[in-house]
Amino acid sequence: MRSKYDFAEPPRTIEVNASAKIAVGKVLVVGVSIYSTSVVPLAIMYDGNDASGRRLKSLGALTNLSMQFTMEHGVFFEHGLFITVDAATTFLSISYYTLFEPEGDRTKE
Repeated sequence: MRSKYDFAEPPRTIEVNASAKIAVGKVLVVGVSIYSTSVVPLAIMYDGNDASGRRLKSLGALTNLSMQFTMEHGVFFEHGLFITVDAATTFLSISYYTLFEPEGDRTKE
C-alpha cells in the first residue's frame, strides 16, 4: 500500500537558534541535531504555525554535546512546523520534507 502523500521537493535542512516557524502545511521531519555551548539545550516541536499547536516532540542534549536524532519513519506534522528553543546558545539543524496530496486516490495502488 502506498502512502497518501508525495514529497513536494527534495529534503531540506535548515539551521536555527531561535524559536521559529520552519514550514507551513504538511511536513515530515526525518532528522534533528541539537547543540548548546552554555546551557542544557531543549527544543520543542509543535504541529502548527506557533507554539499553540499540538506538541509532538521534545528534544534535549547535554551542554557542549551534540545529539543527533534520526526519525526512521519520520515525524508527521499536518499543519506546519514551529520550533521553540530555550536559549540563544541552543542550535538546531532540522531535516524535513514538504508533502503534498496528489490528485486521485493512490492508497489502492
